[in-house]
Parts: sequence; structure tokens; C-alpha cells
Amino acid sequence: PDVNERIRFWAELPPTKYMKDLWDYIKDHDPIILSAPWKINGQIDEACRRGKEAWIESFQLGPKDVIITPDKTAHAASDHILIDDMQKYLDPWAKASGIAIEHRTVIDTLKELDIWLQ
Repeated sequence: PDVNERIRFWAELPPTKYMKDLWDYIKDHDPIILSAPWKINGQIDEACRRGKEAWIESFQLGPKDVIITPDKTAHAASDHILIDDMQKYLDPWAKASGIAIEHRTVIDTLKELDIWLQ
């Protein structure tokens, strides 16, 4: 696929069924969206980054910041929560003293956030 097709792929992904519920729960905590880009031949795919940014903008989420990086762990801290469905990001995050929440269902994620955001 060419660059524009790859941008569209990311920009037009449908949101998950409960995305709005999760966002509404965390939005008052100044969330930062931290997302990893795809790589092509070992290089970050600029089309992926641009498409993800367009996707976020299209839903007018208004995060405090958007960081698209292959190294999520560089942003870990003892008071930073990573919600992710991929263990390859959660394990290093936790080892770097961050709070790692495995996203399986919105209900489970919200229950775990209740514990950490009190």
C-alpha cells in the first residue's frame, strides 16, 4: 500500500465499542495518548504516525498530549498509568516503575483505574 492508503488505514479505524466510556472516565485526569507506530523495514512508518494523529483529532478527544513512539517505557514513572492490551508494552512499563493496566474489557479497566485514581 502507498503512503496515503496507510494513512487512511489508521485514520479511519473504527473506535472500539466502549472507547467513549473509557475516555469520559479518564479525560479529567489530563491523559496523554501514548501510542507505538508500526515499523517498515526497521524504520518508523511516518504514515502510521500521521494516521494515528488524524484518528485522535477526528474524535476531538483533547488529550494533554499525543506521543507516538516505539519506546513507551521512556515515559514511565511511578505516577504514570499505561492502559494497553499488549504485554510487550506492559511488562517493560511495570519494570520501569510505571503502573501497567492490561486492557481486556472496559469494565475491568475501569475497576482497576478506580484503585489507582483514588
